[in-house]
Amino acid sequence: MKVLRNMLIIFDVDDTLIDTWNYSMQPQLKRGLNAMVDAGLQVDDVNAAFREVSALNDTTANATETYSQFVGNKGADTTFVQIAMDAYNTPIESIAIPFLDGAKEVVETLSKTHSLALVTHGVEATQQRKIDNVELDRSLFVSIIVSKKYDKKEHYQKIMGETGFAADKIVVIGDKFKSDLLPAKELGMHTVHMKWGRGKVEKNVSPEFSISHLRELLPIIEGLA
Repeated sequence: MKVLRNMLIIFDVDDTLIDTWNYSMQPQLKRGLNAMVDAGLQVDDVNAAFREVSALNDTTANATETYSQFVGNKGADTTFVQIAMDAYNTPIESIAIPFLDGAKEVVETLSKTHSLALVTHGVEATQQRKIDNVELDRSLFVSIIVSKKYDKKEHYQKIMGETGFAADKIVVIGDKFKSDLLPAKELGMHTVHMKWGRGKVEKNVSPEFSISHLRELLPIIEGLA
């Protein structure tokens, strides 16, 4: 799959192209908490417990860490974490997560002169459904990968090998530094931190660029190309 375009741009999906944080995160977190309570986790007040979970989620890297800290704070068995995650990862059919402002237009603009790819973490069926629900044109991407692991390095390497792009001609954009950007940085790729969702509160990160709106990506790519 040799592709002759200016650059390769690899996007995360959640809170990079679509607004997962505001439209899906809270219902998922609540469902995970309820599953733990139903399984026997002792809490004095479910509403207060949910406020605690939400506050923890603002400071952790992912939901697994959120529930792990919460369960640890309660002195409860760690098996509750998996119970919560199983509920958290069950698709919520009724929730349609929209594009972040300008995302569709930015993707379409960049696709005219650059190669694009998607690498997203999560449950395969859930992530594919999110892509379909916003009617993202799959033909614009040379590769779409759903990773079962948070670390995306092997997928970045795979796409780099398939497309023939050198690392310095690849840009990775995502909201989570540790899982989206650090692996790319280690491979010598350019990194853009999308300050949305967890990206708004992440500390001690060192991406090459940071943006708060996807339209800010356009001049960055123009400067690198």
